[in-house]
Amino acid sequence: MPGARSVAPWQYDMAPGDGEAMGLWLWLPVLGPVRTSTVLVAVVMLVLVTVTTRSPLRALAAVIAWTSLFETVYHAVGIVVYHWPLANFLWMTAALAGWVILAAVLGVWPDWRFSIIFLLLMAAWIAYGFHYNVPGQAAPIDIRSEILNESAKTSLALAYLVGALSVSQRIGQTGWQSQPRLYRPFRALRQDRSVEFEASSSRRQESNP
Repeated sequence: MPGARSVAPWQYDMAPGDGEAMGLWLWLPVLGPVRTSTVLVAVVMLVLVTVTTRSPLRALAAVIAWTSLFETVYHAVGIVVYHWPLANFLWMTAALAGWVILAAVLGVWPDWRFSIIFLLLMAAWIAYGFHYNVPGQAAPIDIRSEILNESAKTSLALAYLVGALSVSQRIGQTGWQSQPRLYRPFRALRQDRSVEFEASSSRRQESNP
């Protein structure tokens, strides 16, 4: 049987090449098994946000904030509802929260409409048992659980994608005032220096008619 609710994903022996479920995952260096759909969505987000906002940092923050928030919610549900062991949840959550905060500082907030869809899909997944598939499982893939898992994760990705792309629209409409506060002091500093330079040039011209 695919992931039992009472057993956390990291308690399974995930060996590449075992079971029918391996077509769902890519094995990446350092990261290990990652769902193919997650990799594809991440690449699309990186490209779209980078091209639209011209900010690779904002694109990277949006992608990692998306995966971080999903994993945090996913494991929190397992711990609270199905009594998964805490394991490294606390320090892992503290580390992942940094990317969510960075994305927010850069002006990237998940779109509320897709966020509601994400919460509804998570509720449906819980209602149907919150089962999951893992790399290397011997049992057949639980199609319904896989669809709910992928749908919930993708809806949260869309929430962050829309939020990231809206940053570019706000900057284009209202100028630098709509940029995250992190950037505003540097923009103001450049403006002050420009004013000082112009004033200095004007004084030199007056003193040398």
